[in-house]
Amino acid sequence: MEESAFCLHCETENPPGARFCNNCGRPLDLVSYIAETRWTDRQTQVARQRGGLAALKEEAEQASQERMSRWWQEENERRQAIAQAQAKKRRQEQLVLIIAVVGAVVVLMALLLVALLVNRGGPGGVAPTAVPW
Repeated sequence: MEESAFCLHCETENPPGARFCNNCGRPLDLVSYIAETRWTDRQTQVARQRGGLAALKEEAEQASQERMSRWWQEENERRQAIAQAQAKKRRQEQLVLIIAVVGAVVVLMALLLVALLVNRGGPGGVAPTAVPW
């Protein structure tokens, strides 16, 4: 007479000749149990590795996004610095131009004044008086 089989997983007693547990459905013979356990462990391991790879990929993507964000921030700061330097250079050039124009006007006015003072003694003007020495 066959003995009843006990499930190695849930320890349920099953009728003689049963190949699978009536409670959990797992194989009752030791070889099938080990094979299923190994297969399940391997599937779990593969799933865990896939999950780990997905997590690594997500971490790499996040790190890449952070690097790109920092790069864009640095690039914008660099562009702002260049724009400020160019604006400062334009202001300096404008100031030099204004000073040059004002200087030229002052020199022309001084020349004109000198010319007027020198020509004052000409026709219709008053002749300069001689100094008696």
